[in-house]
Amino acid sequence: MNLHDFPAVLSYPYGSETGRFDCAWGTCMALYGETCEDEYTAYLRNVLPGRGAEPYDSNRIGENRFATFRLPQGALHTYYTAWSRTVRLIFDPLSFTSLPPLAAGAFGRITDPTLCIMALDYSHRDVTDGNGMSYVVILADGSFLLYDGGYAQDTDHLYEFLRTHNRRADGEIVIAAWVLTHSHLDHYGNFRAFTERYADRVRVEYFVANPTSPHYFVNANAYDPFLTDCLPELLSAYPGARLVKLQTGQRMAVRDAVIEAYFSFHDVYPEPIRWLNMASLVTKLHIAGQEILFLADAEIVPDVILPKMYGNALKSDIFQVAHHGYSGGSAELFDLIAPQTAMWTTSRAAFDIRISDEWPRPQNRYLTREAGITRFFVADEGCRLLRLPYAGEEPTLYEYPTSDPKGD
Repeated sequence: MNLHDFPAVLSYPYGSETGRFDCAWGTCMALYGETCEDEYTAYLRNVLPGRGAEPYDSNRIGENRFATFRLPQGALHTYYTAWSRTVRLIFDPLSFTSLPPLAAGAFGRITDPTLCIMALDYSHRDVTDGNGMSYVVILADGSFLLYDGGYAQDTDHLYEFLRTHNRRADGEIVIAAWVLTHSHLDHYGNFRAFTERYADRVRVEYFVANPTSPHYFVNANAYDPFLTDCLPELLSAYPGARLVKLQTGQRMAVRDAVIEAYFSFHDVYPEPIRWLNMASLVTKLHIAGQEILFLADAEIVPDVILPKMYGNALKSDIFQVAHHGYSGGSAELFDLIAPQTAMWTTSRAAFDIRISDEWPRPQNRYLTREAGITRFFVADEGCRLLRLPYAGEEPTLYEYPTSDPKGD
């Protein structure tokens, strides 16, 4: 199915069509405005069944509704956003992607789930401008859930961490899912280098990403094609791994955790994408009775959309400060998230600068002085291991060894 044919097959009979969009990897979207929840409900109940759509999953977050269907040609993800009165229809041919698993299946519990705030290497850059994002979640069965990974300089440390904290009786390092939030080097550089050095030493079950097409970028220089063009090619290094293009509102079961997508580049359209951070995949992780919000680098436009779209549904116990605290965020957004703990994806030196009175963005001072957060963690003072559920206890500290983990 191509972009031209999409509306003729799965068109929405209400509201007004405001655009059709190429969304990379064969995915296409049709956007409809001036509609309402009752019309969206009628579409799900009365229109789609006659077009061979088989229900796969449905979800509600705040006032927004989401539903995914199987079709003979692939999958259709639909959602209604109340604040904008819009419906999005996203068709994925599933030519090399998979629908997110809804159930984790049986697994043995051998450890407490743990959130690991990874220490990053800032020695290769100006430490006062330190970026990069890397988190590892140790799941109850001893497998791992990864978010991004940082720069290529962090690759050996990541592997050493996984090897050291692997508790599986068979000794196999299993990455149940590796989430790649967007195509910036400080987020995917580690994954690319890790694939070259260690792909044969781990087993990855799922990669999770939702990259953009270059067609809707105002500035072509702002587009990085790594996830769109290179990620599918690199999958061959991980036999059996599947790729999930997680859409806004979809849920994915990963052992004792559930990943729930809150924002993707689809939510920016019909506005063009001016910089890649607008296209970051925002997810909430549900685990051990807690909610952890990963904003990645989502900033400025998502800062406006997220509060309008979700309101109090943004509430989370722990959250990752967007775009390394460099820019983005707002008092309204922070108050709705209302976390006890904040994770800052930057160095201590950069953190101190970005919360100072001299920094031109006052939202950081609000976040650190007025938002009521009790703990802040940065990314260059050793790995912090937070056993979940986390209630503010002093975390376990892990320091990387100085020896080469690969034995070279």
